Amino acid sequence: MYKSPIQTLRLIAIVVMVLVTCSCTSEMKKSRYLARAERYFKAGEYDQAKIEYLKVLQIDSGNAVAYARCGAMWTDEGVPLRGGAFLLKASELAPEVA
Repeated sequence: MYKSPIQTLRLIAIVVMVLVTCSCTSEMKKSRYLARAERYFKAGEYDQAKIEYLKVLQIDSGNAVAYARCGAMWTDEGVPLRGGAFLLKASELAPEVA
């Protein structure tokens, strides 16, 4: 079955539009990861929260909240050296908060 070039272009345009509108932006991912991380953090599920905060830091390496929360969790778990590194980075990124 023969398709005209215009039909092929229309099909390609539709596929591109669907892919563009369905894909997640990094901001959307970051906000979703932050929401999950906060939920886990407040529930005391630190292992899951750390995973989500580290995902946030992969997207936005300048997120002071993620650094501060990771530092607090590591310190609460009795690993103050690792926690201190995260807290130090958080205070560098947002000195007014620390």
